Amino acid sequence: MASQQTISFSTGATGGTNVTPPFVQSTTPQMGNQSFPTTAPIRLVFSQPMADSGAGSATLSTNAGLFLDNFGAPGTQVSAGLALDSALTTLTITPTAPLSANTGYIVRVSTTTKSSNNTAITQSYFLAFRTTSGADTTKPRGMCALPQSSATGVSRSQ
Repeated sequence: MASQQTISFSTGATGGTNVTPPFVQSTTPQMGNQSFPTTAPIRLVFSQPMADSGAGSATLSTNAGLFLDNFGAPGTQVSAGLALDSALTTLTITPTAPLSANTGYIVRVSTTTKSSNNTAITQSYFLAFRTTSGADTTKPRGMCALPQSSATGVSRSQ
């Protein structure tokens, strides 16, 4: 018979601090979306809990924000509220006014943004999307009327 063997292994953390850099796992809208609603909030899901206070907070507009698309780069920053969910993994960006229709926007998360264990994102994250053309609110109008208002002898059978 074979002798008894003992095998040991470990999984996960061994009591030390997790220094794995956070990253964006998913977004709403998805990258390149061409018809995002002008009044919908923007959501970014991170790989781990993010800092919600201090200089590395994901809720500081200097660390994360929404910008007008300026030829593929962040242009003018759009006024928006930034909030993390209770798990600190989902950042919701809510513009203070509806976004302009048929307009390009970029979300930027900079390398100054940190996880809740103070580990920074290793490279800036960019999300580019475009808003929908919006609702057509133009009232219809007649282009012409036949017969003309001063016409006489017009047949009713037409």
